[in-house]
Amino acid sequence: MKPFQINGKHLSQIPALQLLIGLGFDFLTPAEALIERQNRTSNVLLESILRNQLKEINRIRYKGGEYLFSEENVQSAIQKLKNIKYDGLLKTNEAIYDLITLGTALAETINRHVDGIKANAESSAASIENIRNLSNGDVDWAISQNEVALLAYHGEGKYKERPVTSLQSVFGTLLSYVQIFTAADSSISNVADFKGKRIGVGAPGSGGERVAQKILGYYGLDYKKIKPEFMSNPEMVTALKDGTLDAFVITHPLKSAALLDLTTTFKAKMISIGDEDFYKKFPYYSKTEVPAGTYKNIDQAGFTPTSRIIMYTSTKSKLTEDQVYRITKGIWENAEEWVNTHPAVKKYTLLEDAVKGINIPLHPGAAKYYMEKGLGIPSNLLNR
Repeated sequence: MKPFQINGKHLSQIPALQLLIGLGFDFLTPAEALIERQNRTSNVLLESILRNQLKEINRIRYKGGEYLFSEENVQSAIQKLKNIKYDGLLKTNEAIYDLITLGTALAETINRHVDGIKANAESSAASIENIRNLSNGDVDWAISQNEVALLAYHGEGKYKERPVTSLQSVFGTLLSYVQIFTAADSSISNVADFKGKRIGVGAPGSGGERVAQKILGYYGLDYKKIKPEFMSNPEMVTALKDGTLDAFVITHPLKSAALLDLTTTFKAKMISIGDEDFYKKFPYYSKTEVPAGTYKNIDQAGFTPTSRIIMYTSTKSKLTEDQVYRITKGIWENAEEWVNTHPAVKKYTLLEDAVKGINIPLHPGAAKYYMEKGLGIPSNLLNR
């Protein structure tokens, strides 16, 4: 084990460091890390380590064999990762991880199995920029939160008077869960009970905070009628356990590490959102049951809004209907190559669920493939 020095201020970190080292991680001293960051503390990438890990970890499985990502895609990924805007260490690393996993793996699968198509993974500043790039014809495919895309499609919110009607859906990927927790012995039994209470609504300006505002508004509440607390997700979990919050609204994967920590070390309960009118008002959310026992000591099933991250194309794309059909077919008939990039991708990105949670009509090429596979497609997704 590589020795490390740490001062008294960081004593609480020693058990975590020992655990990580025991799991096989290498410890870098601050001086070594700074060298890897090319003497710039704002540089998230440890480029030499990243290059080796991209080559070692990122591979696809095909007909019983394993194939490394091409040198071209590795170098392309590194260059694009450098262009991601720094937004704090945690958020920037999350953006980097997402780009490495799903986007690059999909590009590799397309290039391997779809003749005449050359795919490259492009980095961006998430949903809003992706919608803009699609509407301008700057990219052929891009992912977006269903909520953002649907607002753009109908010309609502930020897209008022400039709807992006060129959007076309291809398939759904990950699920984003909106979950509400309070103490098990709390008098709060529904969102309306938040009035006058200290409520965690997420980091200011975050997507999670915007979701919290929608939920509050539906129940006749706003920041004047509650005591909003703007916190990161881990901070909200800690504050609820400490008793400095009465409840919080969090947009997180089901059974994420933070929520498993909460429910295994603290007696909590979930607040259900089962009102059908909520889902009619916000059609980009699906009513999803969280079964009893999903979390420790929470023995009652409940409902929570979920939103899918959707892969879109656009009528501005130069791809033909046949090309989109072949790309869709190539992706799904070789799904084992890319769904294993992340546990959540593997769990929620399934062919049988490809059109679930989609509100914007499918591209005709994608629809053709799904009909061949016998998927039931709602009529509102076939009108273009």
